[in-house]
Formats: sequence, structure tokens, C-alpha cells
Amino acid sequence: MHTSQSVAPQQTSLSRQLDYPFFTFVLIGSAFLLIYIAAWSRFPLLGFYTHPIQNLDKITDSDIATGFMITGSLTLLFAGYALGAMVLYSLPRRNIFVCCTILVLPCAFVGVLLFVHPSTSIDVYDYLFRGRMLASYEANTFVQVPRDFEEDPLFKYVAWRGAVTAYGPLWERMSWVTARLAGEAPTNSASATALLPLLFAYKILAALGFLLCGVAIWGALGLISPSQRWFGIYLWLWNPLVLWESVAAAHNDAWMALAIIVAVWTLAPRHKSSTYDRVSPSIPAAGLLSLQALTLGGLIKYLTWFLGPLALAASLRRLPTWRLRWRLVLLGGVICSAFVVVAYAQFWSGWDTFRNIGARGNLFTASWLASFQTYLETRIDEDYSKQLASLIGAALLALGMLWATWRSWQAPMKIAEHMLWLLLWFLFVCNPWFQPWYLIWLVALVALQPWRTQMLWGVGTFCLTAMLSYSAVAFLLPILDWERSGWVWNGLISLIIYLPPLFVLSWGFWNKGVSQPQPSPRPPHIVVPR
Repeated sequence: MHTSQSVAPQQTSLSRQLDYPFFTFVLIGSAFLLIYIAAWSRFPLLGFYTHPIQNLDKITDSDIATGFMITGSLTLLFAGYALGAMVLYSLPRRNIFVCCTILVLPCAFVGVLLFVHPSTSIDVYDYLFRGRMLASYEANTFVQVPRDFEEDPLFKYVAWRGAVTAYGPLWERMSWVTARLAGEAPTNSASATALLPLLFAYKILAALGFLLCGVAIWGALGLISPSQRWFGIYLWLWNPLVLWESVAAAHNDAWMALAIIVAVWTLAPRHKSSTYDRVSPSIPAAGLLSLQALTLGGLIKYLTWFLGPLALAASLRRLPTWRLRWRLVLLGGVICSAFVVVAYAQFWSGWDTFRNIGARGNLFTASWLASFQTYLETRIDEDYSKQLASLIGAALLALGMLWATWRSWQAPMKIAEHMLWLLLWFLFVCNPWFQPWYLIWLVALVALQPWRTQMLWGVGTFCLTAMLSYSAVAFLLPILDWERSGWVWNGLISLIIYLPPLFVLSWGFWNKGVSQPQPSPRPPHIVVPR
């Protein structure tokens, strides 16, 4: 009798833990896993990887039924993602079963997506071919192009055949290491059998960046808002766009996002008290580490450097004297410049080494600037129209950087907020060349500010519409039979991508009376000396 009475409370306690939130996450995760398995079944990597330049429209032959299935699956994924966020956000505390589910199921998602063909983008083939150029041919990818090695059996898989690398020297070194680990070496003879090991190597590299971002978000939220760690890690690990673009499509943007997360992490408050009335003695070193992180990120993708002035302004604002501020500027300038010099040393070939930066000004798609540029082509010379549109975008970006830098000086403890604003400004207003995987940057910063509910809804909607652009290009465009580079299509796809998230974000702006929880127990401000 005594034994039965002692067992009953234990069973009751266990049943209380295995309650609605746990089963909700299990149900959502199971649905996610089924959809990802369906994607693997329809787009198996082993079934398509040897077919050169196969995007979604070619693989599906723009079948409208497939288009509806993909669109419906994306909608279900983001609906489940939103439901999980609402359930987790409302929980006063998370039990061990919910926490384990949040961590374990994304590992299953990654395991399945590693075997899915990158049907929405074939950039990974460009990655691996340039890694092969570095490791097997000892080429300089900043001045040599894939067409210089057109006899290579993997050349037929490359889309950007006449272009130098679009990335920084740190990414090229990472690419060299990845290719070497996949078996490439200068003594190897060119062989098409290297394709599958290279593909998996670059997919694993992207998945590693995705997981490291999760670790960094966890660490940063331990300082920014410990009570919302699990919510922030959920926002990153379960986001369908981040999972697809990082693992299935193997884009390198998670590594850029990692540098941004670390930069914010280093500038997070170090105090254990709940009030801040003095400057932390670790802030000078923190500012230096933040600048170094952004420098390394810019050596992967150059856009990271646009965030440097914001981190510098926030770091300087926290220091009590101008002497310390000048010391940070000088020391940071020397160290960051040394990083750049060392990174470029192996690839240096005169000023021609930087031609990949200027080449990006001629690319236009899926933005209002792209629509504007293609419209100008009907009135003026094509080259002049591109120069004018690029100049407008650069001028708007410069204005946004100045404003965000000023805001960072005024409110240095809100550095993640300022960075997120600048990236939103870039994607909505200044960017002539939009791609869905750019949203990885935004999700990383949103995960560091999980209390900003309206921003969560806005960026989440942005992720959905960005991924729906794949369906629009593959299935809607063939029905309309419009010119893909025309201003009418660019205008329509821009409305599909930008209008819904812009509406959600604007709704939050016009309804400021709705209260939003602030991070706890650490407040977002710090009193700094002038």
C-alpha cells in the first residue's frame, strides 16, 4: 500500500511535465520532419547531384501541382514555426522535455536536409569548384575564373563561369580547407568522382556554421536576457528558411551571421546586478573583440563591414574619456588592418584583387532598384542605367549607415537593435540584388532580441515571402510568360517579397501602445559618462 502511494505522485509529476507544450512541440517537430523527408524524397541529392545546373523550375518542369504542394508546405512550416514560438513564449518556465525537444529535433532536421538536393540555388557548386581551383590547381580565385579551367570535368556544374569569387579571403581559405578535407590536393588528377565528397563537405561546413550560431546565440542571451535563452535558440534552430538555406542549399551566410552574433555578444553587459550605473572595465576589450569579429565576418562576406561603424560608435560611447576612445580607435585600426593584410596576402595581385567588389554593382534582381533600373533601360543606355541605380542604392545605404551609427552612439546598449535596423534598411531600400538567404542575417539578430514580438512577426513574415519567391519564379513566371529581367516582373516579385513584411512592421510602428516585454533581469540601457 505504501509503495502504490509513493508511485502515484511520481506518475502525476511526470504527467504534468509531459503536458500540452511538450506534445505541441513534438507534433510540430514531427510535421517539420515529415515535410523535410518529403523534400528529400522529391529532391534527393543522390538522384540529382550529377545533373548540371538544375534549379527548381527545371527539376519540376514548372508543374503547377508541384508548385501548389511546395507553396502549401512552406506555409505549413512557417505556421508551425509561429505556433511553436507562441507556445514557448507563453510558458512561465520550460521543463526538461520541452528543452530537449527544442535541441534534439533540429539535429534530425539537419540530418535529413544534408541529403536534399539544393534545388532552389546551385551556389554550392560554385563554392566547391572554386575550392577545387584553390586546392587542386593552386589558382587565385580573386583574379582567375572557372572558365580558365573549362577542361575540368566539374566545370559543367558551375553557373558563374566568368566571374571571380564574390566573397572575402577568409572564406576562400575556409573553402581551401574544406576542399582539402574532401580529398582535393595539387597532386590529384582532375576527376568527376570528386563531386559527391565535395558536395557533402560544403554541406557539412554550412551545417557547422548553423550549429555554431546556435551556440553563440545561447551564450549571448546568457548575458543579454538569460530568461529568454530557450526562446531565442528556438527562433534560430527551428526557422525553416535558416534550415533550408544553411543546410539544404549550403549557403555560407551562417558564417557571416556567426561573426555578427559574436560582435553583439562581446558588447553585451557583464554586470551581475540588475542596475547599471557605471561602465564595465571589460568594455574596452569588448569593443576591440567586437571590431575584430566584424572584420573577420567582412573577410567572409563584405557586407559585414557596414556594421563596423555601429559597433565602433557603441564601443566609444561607453568609454569614460577621449584618451581611452582614441586608444581603442588606434589599437582597433591596427589589429583589424593587420587581419585584412594577412588575409589578402596570399591572394594579392594588385588592385585587380578587389574587382569582385565593383562587379557586384552590375547585378539587379527582385528589388525596387532592379525594377527601376530595367525601366530606365527603355529610356537610356543600359550601362548608364545600372550606374545610376547603383549610385542611388549606395547613397541610400550611406545615409542609413550614418543614421544607425548616430543611434548607436546615443543608445550603445541597443547595438543589436541598430544592426537589425540597418540590415532591414539595406534589404528593403538599398539592395539591388535580393536573395532569400540574406534573411539569415536578420534571423540571427532577431534571435538575440526575442522580446521584440512585433519584429519577430515582421521578420518571420519576411522569411515566408522570401521563400515563396522561389515558387513565384519557378511556377508563376512561366504562367505569366513575362520577361524575368523586365521591370514589370521585378516590380511584381518585389511586391510579393516586401509588401507583407513591410505591412507587419508598419503595423507595429503605428501601434506603439501595445506593450512589449523587455529582457529580464537585465535592462537594455546603461548609464554612461559623457
